[in-house]
Amino acid sequence: MVNVAVERDNSAKILVKKTKNRVVFAKIFDKTSFALAILVLYTIDITIKKKKS
Repeated sequence: MVNVAVERDNSAKILVKKTKNRVVFAKIFDKTSFALAILVLYTIDITIKKKKS
């Protein structure tokens, strides 16, 4: 599960929770530009897909 919240000052917070094999990790990126947040989100998505295959 990946959640992206865009704040009013155009910063973004990304919360990542992966509950596979009961492993839960959360990363919150505060005061991050929206473009960088999308890049990080894209990288995390690729990483999760690679781990599944």
